[in-house]
Amino acid sequence: FTRHRPPSTPTPPPSAAPAPTPSGVPVPPPSTVQAMTAPPRTIGTLQLVGMIYFMTAGGGYGLEPLVAAGGPLFAIAALLITPLVFSVPQALMTAELSALYPEDGGVVVWVHAAFGRFWAFQAGWISLVNTFIDNALYPVLFSQYIARLVPMDAFVRHTLSLTMLTLCTTINLLGIDLVGWASVGLSLVVTLPFVLLAGLGFAQTDPAVWGSRVEHPQVGLLVASALWNFSGYDSAGACAGEVIDAERTYPRALGMAVMLAVVTMAMPVMAAVTVNDDWAEWGEAFWVTAANRIAGGNWLGNLVTVGGLAMSTGMLVSLIATSSRSLYGMCTKVRACAEEHF
Repeated sequence: FTRHRPPSTPTPPPSAAPAPTPSGVPVPPPSTVQAMTAPPRTIGTLQLVGMIYFMTAGGGYGLEPLVAAGGPLFAIAALLITPLVFSVPQALMTAELSALYPEDGGVVVWVHAAFGRFWAFQAGWISLVNTFIDNALYPVLFSQYIARLVPMDAFVRHTLSLTMLTLCTTINLLGIDLVGWASVGLSLVVTLPFVLLAGLGFAQTDPAVWGSRVEHPQVGLLVASALWNFSGYDSAGACAGEVIDAERTYPRALGMAVMLAVVTMAMPVMAAVTVNDDWAEWGEAFWVTAANRIAGGNWLGNLVTVGGLAMSTGMLVSLIATSSRSLYGMCTKVRACAEEHF
């Protein structure tokens, strides 16, 4: 499949020996293209935490089917156990590889180092296809959340979706530093409704309800929902080339992001199941109803809806940043594919 270079092509000189890190592990030197185009390192710990939060959890939105699938007992157990067996290993892997290869590209860079250009291209291509499908969801969610507050026709919803997409793209064009601070601000808007919900809900909570479960748990839905809500930590490695002191920043940021995800998911569920004890009701977008019942009015449900707007915006602005850098990794690491393979 790979075509060899013609005999007349001079053999490139051998690259310099990899420089060892303080831990003694050799790190390959960056390519010439990367050395010429490497962006400045502007992302600190707090900004990275905000970005990772939206790459993974983004608040409690979307975890309602956990309660419907198993009841409070299995839902709470899933929210506490899944991070330990699934999220923490992802976070540790990402922290180690991002410190070892502190350059933009993430999974593409890692696969290239382990298996070469061909498989790096496959990893990048799969990531790119996933980006087209996944990122298209958030502008639609944004307009749907607004439609909950203000009724509107399809044309207005489509216009709002396009406006939100334009805004998120513009933020990315202005630099990843702004993406990081935008993620921090939006994460505060997302977490505020769930903090209030947990505070009001725990005042009405009967802990005995936490041991309740449905008669026939839907194991497949339970596992799929838990894994979906605690996945995506590997995406954080895509911007490693722009993180300040990646060797120290990544472990701190990933640890903080995992803990933030667990707290903002598990605590609201534990606080809400006493007042909302019909497990079959816990479907998509049930948080608005649950919040209104706990608060005894519509104000908290409206705040949850505003948080949903911030969630969809934060997820899109962060994922545009990481997916574009995965494409950058393909361009720098797999740039010879067209020359050598086709």
